[in-house]
Amino acid sequence: MRQLLLLCGLLLAVAAWAAPDPDPDAASPLGDGTAAVTAHDVHPGAEKPALFTFVRVQHGAASWNANAKGTTRFLAFLKPYLPCTGDAATVALKDLGTLPHPPLLYLYADRDFALTKAETATLHAYLAHDGMLFVDGPPDPAAVAAVRRALLPVAGSLTALPADHPVTTFLFALHAPGVGENARLAAHGDIDNRNFGAARDGRLIVFYSPGNLLRLCMLVAADAQPYFTAQYQMVANVTAYAALHGHAPATKQPGADTTVTLAVTEYLDALNAKPLPLTVEKPE
Repeated sequence: MRQLLLLCGLLLAVAAWAAPDPDPDAASPLGDGTAAVTAHDVHPGAEKPALFTFVRVQHGAASWNANAKGTTRFLAFLKPYLPCTGDAATVALKDLGTLPHPPLLYLYADRDFALTKAETATLHAYLAHDGMLFVDGPPDPAAVAAVRRALLPVAGSLTALPADHPVTTFLFALHAPGVGENARLAAHGDIDNRNFGAARDGRLIVFYSPGNLLRLCMLVAADAQPYFTAQYQMVANVTAYAALHGHAPATKQPGADTTVTLAVTEYLDALNAKPLPLTVEKPE
């Protein structure tokens, strides 16, 4: 009997040694994938890191999937710095409670954004379990009002984030926060040229940018101008902040220049013109 037990133990050990390592590029449809992602892993060349999946929420407004190609382009930019899948997963808000708990949910919100009582309760419960919302939308005062109204019972009042908030320098050490297309309207005073958020127990649980950050990623390559590089980096900072639950990596990447010049505001204006300027890469 003892010999039989020893033989069984030997066979189990050989099987464990011979089993292939998990495929780092494999992920479940949502896949939390962040348990093994530590500050040490947030750099190129991390050995067999877990994968982070960027999850977009399907909600009632028709624009919920706006600028989806921008997500793919952003994730290609992010992958050398944070191990992640190459495309976003999508989850219907009504199904969120039945799926693995992702550390970050992305919501696109325009002036039609609203939540039902059930959706409000679902998101409130999600945030109570260490989740984080990344809300993105146009630089439209009506959209800002709609987001504030919808998220009030979810996370409390949204307040303007100070320029030196840790999320601004979390992965890329930006000298000023990326505010996307808000820069285009700042000179006219049409909208507050800042990002907004809500915190709980010292950790950011909602990040809101009325700057169409993923729209810029869809329309403009990351290396088009330093200003646009900074916008990619701002999205990366928010994503990494959620993936690492606010525990910043020991080594940070240099941030691009976020200075908004007249040339940049004109460039941003040109994004809405047709045909697009030759220096702007058209979406696929």
